Amino acid sequence: MAISTDAVVLFWGTPDVLGNTTSAVTNTSFSDGTNDLDQWTNADDAPLAIFALEFTTATTGDAGSTIDLYVRPMNIGSAGTEDAEVPDANFGNMYLGSFPHNNPSTSAQTATFGLVGLPNVITSQPYEFYIQNNTGQTISAGWELTVTPVTYGPHG
Repeated sequence: MAISTDAVVLFWGTPDVLGNTTSAVTNTSFSDGTNDLDQWTNADDAPLAIFALEFTTATTGDAGSTIDLYVRPMNIGSAGTEDAEVPDANFGNMYLGSFPHNNPSTSAQTATFGLVGLPNVITSQPYEFYIQNNTGQTISAGWELTVTPVTYGPHG
């Protein structure tokens, strides 16, 4: 079936690699959002995103486990300078989804998930992203998170 002109379709933006100088993340721990990843600004006000995570573990982890992704919207208060709380073991804050981790190995792996709704509070919403490692092993330093903004538009 052909998609008719002006039907609503998805458009993908440019993928942004947010890796800064990422540190190792031990099992059940959260990454350090301010030091591990660059802040990402949703300059296109995209309502959706797809995420990819590239990582390595020193030893095999637990099959069927996950690495969870959390987001911290920035500049959300009435003054425009207040930020959401940093997620931790007691307060996950805004959970976006999980990267599946099955048949784990010690070689580099890439996992993806999406389409996920982005919690845009303001135009050009800045975010900090955090991962929580549930693999049963330590994620080695040097992991990378990529965000690809996605929006709706008319088919040409």
